[in-house]
Amino acid sequence: KQWYQRRVAITAGRNYKNPIKDAYPSIWSVKAMIRRMLTEREVVLYCDLHGHSRKMNVFMYGCENKEPSLRLQERVFPNMMSRNTSKFKYSSCRFKVKKKKVPTATLR
Repeated sequence: KQWYQRRVAITAGRNYKNPIKDAYPSIWSVKAMIRRMLTEREVVLYCDLHGHSRKMNVFMYGCENKEPSLRLQERVFPNMMSRNTSKFKYSSCRFKVKKKKVPTATLR
């Protein structure tokens, strides 16, 4: 268990909330780019694709919208992706936010 805890601590995806520029330059750069874009326009979609080596497919984590009238909003793009390529599996997507995902890009 100690190895896992150390491994999680250095995983880039889990250091999205407060990335250190030198340690996680790609995450720091993406966040800086989004901040610049927000000064000019609204960002309507941030897509973080994930691959699954055993299932040989691609999927997304989506945010959980508790508002019933907006509940399906974050499911539209993954649904369109699954209809356009056999490599993307909507059934592998997850839209329920677990506590361990809070510091990741999934929720930002």
